[in-house]
Amino acid sequence: MRIGNRPLAVLAACLGCVVCLQARAQDESDAERATDEHFEFSSEPVPEYSEIETISVADEPVANLPPPAEDPVQLGDVMVTSQKFRQTLREVPASVTVLDGEFLKQAKIQTINDINGYVPSTQVRVTPFAGEVRIRGYGTPPSNLGFESSVGAIVDDVYYGRTAFLSAILFDIDRFEVVRGPQGALFGKNTIAGVLNVATTPVQDYLNGDFMFTAQDIDTRDVRFGGTAPLAPDFGLRYAGSISRDEGLYYNTTLDRPEGNVDAVSSRLKFEWKLSDTLTLRPSVFVSDQSANSNLFQLAKVTDSMLTFLQAYDAEVEADASNERLSSNVDSYTDTTLYGAQLNVDWELSGDITLNSITAYAGYDLRERTLDFDASPAPFLKLSQADPSPYDQYSQELRLVGRLGSGFGTERSEFIVGAYGFYSDYNTNDRVILEDIEAAAGYVIAARAGGTPGGGSPAIGTILGELLNLIGPFTPDLPFTSETALLTLDQQTESYALFGQITSYLTDDFAVVAGLRLGQEDKEGHFVSDGDGAILLPIVTGQADHVSDLSRSESEVSPKFGVKYAINDQISTYAIWARGYKSGGFNALPFNDENLEFDAEEADSYELGVKSSLFGGVLQANLAAYLTDFDNLQVSTFTGTTFQVLNAAAARSQGVEGDLRWLSPWPGTELRAAFGYNDAYYRSYPTAPAPASSSEDSQDLTGRELALAPKWTGSLTPTVGIPSFWPSWGFQLAVDYLYTSERYLDVDLDPVTLQASTEVINMRLSAGAITGAWSLTFGVQNLTEEVILGQITDVPAAPGNYQAVRTSRGRQCYGVLRFQF
Repeated sequence: MRIGNRPLAVLAACLGCVVCLQARAQDESDAERATDEHFEFSSEPVPEYSEIETISVADEPVANLPPPAEDPVQLGDVMVTSQKFRQTLREVPASVTVLDGEFLKQAKIQTINDINGYVPSTQVRVTPFAGEVRIRGYGTPPSNLGFESSVGAIVDDVYYGRTAFLSAILFDIDRFEVVRGPQGALFGKNTIAGVLNVATTPVQDYLNGDFMFTAQDIDTRDVRFGGTAPLAPDFGLRYAGSISRDEGLYYNTTLDRPEGNVDAVSSRLKFEWKLSDTLTLRPSVFVSDQSANSNLFQLAKVTDSMLTFLQAYDAEVEADASNERLSSNVDSYTDTTLYGAQLNVDWELSGDITLNSITAYAGYDLRERTLDFDASPAPFLKLSQADPSPYDQYSQELRLVGRLGSGFGTERSEFIVGAYGFYSDYNTNDRVILEDIEAAAGYVIAARAGGTPGGGSPAIGTILGELLNLIGPFTPDLPFTSETALLTLDQQTESYALFGQITSYLTDDFAVVAGLRLGQEDKEGHFVSDGDGAILLPIVTGQADHVSDLSRSESEVSPKFGVKYAINDQISTYAIWARGYKSGGFNALPFNDENLEFDAEEADSYELGVKSSLFGGVLQANLAAYLTDFDNLQVSTFTGTTFQVLNAAAARSQGVEGDLRWLSPWPGTELRAAFGYNDAYYRSYPTAPAPASSSEDSQDLTGRELALAPKWTGSLTPTVGIPSFWPSWGFQLAVDYLYTSERYLDVDLDPVTLQASTEVINMRLSAGAITGAWSLTFGVQNLTEEVILGQITDVPAAPGNYQAVRTSRGRQCYGVLRFQF
């Protein structure tokens, strides 16, 4: 069997085993089934017995459940807000993966990047100042902050215009929904690939608390806590926080320090005030401070002459992306504060119609950011901030959500209609610095010298640098020690939209879905590139002085149309066509007055799906097939000296994805599995960038695969309950198998940038009270010690040399202590 087909084969085999085992379980008597217990750590309140069909019983502590005298243990309907109102997952006409808060805690998913592998056809790489989320092969590269995201970030009904906010919110989570495919009709622009819809834990009407302490290796610590306090019969609050310190992703041999060692302190305060039976106010605020040493690029491959040159600055320098060492001379550091406040108002106008108002403000202050542009110990190029780079956004949404009875030939209808306004102000203030003329000369000559070890080029560079320094006093107007260029973008965005969606049931089982969004967006951009008399920097980076002003205006029409059909109480199907848009914008690295603007993307998507709850509710399985065509695709390319952003391609993504969850008759035992097959390729891209080492300036990638788009992704998580000698204790053993097939990591599809397929295995053993009052977990992550890279690019001004960003760590042991009340 080929490795590329392994996830689908594994899932098919597991599904076959599930069906066989469940058929055997169906033959047991009701009395035998009534004695089953399901163990899982949780602190959620116990629903009334009549409400159990709307809640996953597997997420409740056994000791608090009503005795299942008549019904077997089963998986209840999963409630989501993927369509902006509360409904079951089976009612949503879209491919959706849901990770509940309890699973996030048990699997030690503590940052947004940790979801990689668990969600099919989805890759995430987020930092405190930028981010990249890809669904079904499509996403926005983090190399240029002028790009909008292709995947919408929604937290508690608020849209966040910068992916960096996702680095601050993954604590005290109730539910994490990944909605795949264009979602423009309800969520607007910049959801062309999908939506990450996050719901934090709500304010409950009872006193409760949750505390988690995680220790990993030597210097990595994480503390998370949250609790609700009802202060009055109609007023309560919830406070949650997270404090974490990371030992770092790398060790920097040049500066003798860790890199990627994020320190983060985050808090969220939520209130709920029921003014009456029909009016509820839900204000909340959050803040997150994050800082880290931020050299993240390793040298992945260099020529012999370049390596010899760099060893003069650091004898320990290596060109190896498979280890956890790098060599950068720049004292890179990132310091960011993210914050926000919102007020949600829910006004029940009648028993079936509710008015929702969501007023929100959010921002971040990027106070410091320095990057080693050449990722080496040589003092060549670096990028730093001339001034802090702030981002602010304001949004207001009003919507009516409701249900209507029979009329106009329908049995019933569900509708949502609303208006949305958004404003943002974004500033970038970057300074590109040529650090040292002698090192720059040696670096460039070594990069051009070929592959002979110590081939004389470093000496030539040194001699050239010394010569320039000697003549420097006689030409004082030339900056022979260093050169700088200031690059800034000041951008304001205003957008407004009207939107609506209606689901009309022509019969009890068959419904028509129609949605539409009409939007208008205006952007203003002010650019500055000032080299302050630089001579060599323009040669190396293409910098040219200019001051430019641009404005752009876009209209959006995002329709959706489809049908839903419930075959029976257990199986439902849907077919949907949707159109999505991604905003055009401005280049945030305006080295020169060319290539400052790019246009909007457009996508048409077709999707068929089936959702089911089988065998008395113990098996949930979902399957979707899709085809999406993208036009005017936005691409960011690095030419070896500078970044270019432009619309240059048409592409297609087609495939199938599915997931299942099976609750075994054995107490405390279940199986989760998911897979995705995604064939993403360029329909047309005749002028794609050629690899920097090529003699050609461009290449035709028509028919070739997209970068960062693996064909196969899959996950398998069996959890087994272990019998205990203590009746009040329970034990569980869980294993994660996470598979991702090979993929290119740069848009030019250079063979050097091919990441091999990876198979990550995690294991954890948990012990705890059946009531969920406490638990202790010991685990190991990445048992297979897979090396996973998120990006490989050409080294600036050095064709044939490459740098990479690692996203995985080696084998990690950890322990988690948790208390709940």
